[in-house]
Amino acid sequence: MNMLDMAIPEIAEPQICRNENPVHSDFIDAGRAGEICIAMQYPVLQMKHAVADCFVREEVYERLLRVQQKLPEELRLVIWDAWRPYALQEELFYAYSDKIIQEFGLQNADKEQQNRIISRYVCLPTREKFRTPVHTTGGAVDVTLRTKDGADLPMGTAFDEMTDRTHTACYEKETGEEQAAVIRRNRRLLYYAMTAEGFTNLPSEWWHYDYGDRFWAYYTGQQIMYDEVYDREKVHAK
Repeated sequence: MNMLDMAIPEIAEPQICRNENPVHSDFIDAGRAGEICIAMQYPVLQMKHAVADCFVREEVYERLLRVQQKLPEELRLVIWDAWRPYALQEELFYAYSDKIIQEFGLQNADKEQQNRIISRYVCLPTREKFRTPVHTTGGAVDVTLRTKDGADLPMGTAFDEMTDRTHTACYEKETGEEQAAVIRRNRRLLYYAMTAEGFTNLPSEWWHYDYGDRFWAYYTGQQIMYDEVYDREKVHAK
């Protein structure tokens, strides 16, 4: 069966995974050779602690290259975000929390319930073992697809929109509209291109994929590979 005929499955949110076996893995500057398009979004959004360089783990980089090589010739893989310093994770959490609370009507909810919904879209800034933000490991990437002439494929929402429509499988329920069919096809193309190379998807964000971090370990049943790296000066990239 053609992958574009296969619906994206609905899966539950990732839970805590404590099964780890850290490996030595270098960081790679994913933009170093130009095979993958880099369009880091947080510098564009003027986040104070944004990182312009795109750092990922070596195994992640190798898989991203294979994704690019297997895409239709007219398409390019685009990375919107990858490794983040802890300071940026804190900044994002506090910048987006009120927006998410408003979007989901959580004004009267207790803090635990608010944080549960917020964490679907932005990890809580904690250094607690097995709960640390996945983007601090270099195993998480935010990606999309773009034509060679620079047009992003329609995916139904903007990056970091943080609504129900950002759920990866959302458009599997939309039928009968031409635009919904286009979005559904594009999300499937990205989803199956990434998962074919071993990535897992965060179900609340169509753009977020993981390899080697705690989300990936939870979904695959494998061990967490990557430790957290919180500061830019500790990233030694090839």
